[in-house]
Amino acid sequence: MKNQVAIVSIAAVILLGGCTSSIAEATPPTELTASTVAEATSAPSPTPSAVAEMTKQEAAQQYLDLVRPVNDLLDETSKPWDDAFDANDWQQMSALAARDLEAERAFSDSVVAASWPADLVPLIDEMISQGATDIAWYSGLVNASSEDEFWTAYGTGGSFDRSAAEEIRLRLGLESLS
Repeated sequence: MKNQVAIVSIAAVILLGGCTSSIAEATPPTELTASTVAEATSAPSPTPSAVAEMTKQEAAQQYLDLVRPVNDLLDETSKPWDDAFDANDWQQMSALAARDLEAERAFSDSVVAASWPADLVPLIDEMISQGATDIAWYSGLVNASSEDEFWTAYGTGGSFDRSAAEEIRLRLGLESLS
């Protein structure tokens, strides 16, 4: 299980970014697009077909700027996740999940609010949809009111599917996730 926590933390580093929204919000639906993430997280209504006139380098820099804050946060909390897991401290893990949940939501909000080149818009929507499963998982951990509820939610796991993020990075000429 410790390896699962480390894998979850590392996988989350790949996609996430920032911390802003309230964890008390309802869990968003599992199947999200840019439009439904914005509605579920009270972000400004996106225009999924919004196309920016920007160079590949500008889009790459925008992506990195959006993902960097959460990568830094998750690097910082990786060891505390492991320590809390080793200590069987579900309440500490829930607190750490709250930070990750806010980061995932903030990243989704910021990516949806940004304009992207037309060829990236479908991948952006796919990346947001993939992240929705993780949002639901973190929400389950945060909202657990007992140790049994926490471990039941923990056992469902997030998908941490980063295939769309990987494709975005490759199209932008950024380093591969693997």
